[in-house]
Amino acid sequence: MAGTKKQSLSESWAELDEAVAAMPEGQRKIIHAAIDEFAERGYAASSTLAIAGRAGVSEGLIFKYFKNKIALLRQIVFPILATAIIPLAIRGVKSVTDLQHETFAGLLRALVRERLEFARRHQKHLRILLQELPLNEELRTGMVKMLKSELFPVLQQKILQHQKTGELRPMPPEQMLSLIMPQILGFVLGRAVLGLQFGKSDEADLDVLIEVMLQGLHAPGIYDKKR
Repeated sequence: MAGTKKQSLSESWAELDEAVAAMPEGQRKIIHAAIDEFAERGYAASSTLAIAGRAGVSEGLIFKYFKNKIALLRQIVFPILATAIIPLAIRGVKSVTDLQHETFAGLLRALVRERLEFARRHQKHLRILLQELPLNEELRTGMVKMLKSELFPVLQQKILQHQKTGELRPMPPEQMLSLIMPQILGFVLGRAVLGLQFGKSDEADLDVLIEVMLQGLHAPGIYDKKR
């Protein structure tokens, strides 16, 4: 079962590369260069001239495909984020939640590892996403809608399962999820995007993260009993 899920996820990772590879060479170079430029310098500080230089094409070729810089962002970069990166992120989480984990700690550990791998693989796209989410209502609304409809119910169901065993304290699953998600996102983005590391390794810091999260999430008394 686990092998099937891993293969499915690997195929998902390839979808984005295949979509871009099918484009004309000049357009493909422009897309890769635009992603690099926007990720490193931000949209406001980027220019079509700099993008053309990175791509090794003329600035005129950019205008052949795109009216201006904002069109390049909206017609290519945003669709890649909205139709590829975000769905791939959701699919990656589901590849973890579809598997059985004996403890909630095991689920959290697998989830954070998968998110960290994803974030490092798509670091440039995430930098653009973080820059543009506060500014682009359409992108932000679409992302929240997908999370609420496809991801949150799955995670809430997992929380309910571990609450029934007495491992987690009784509280609304959506409330618990609202406490868990910022900690996971902060850990993953801190390491993958900002390069923060406080322990000797990912696993060392992950151990601390899980321990801190569970001390606040375990049902009263259960954590002391297990020590």
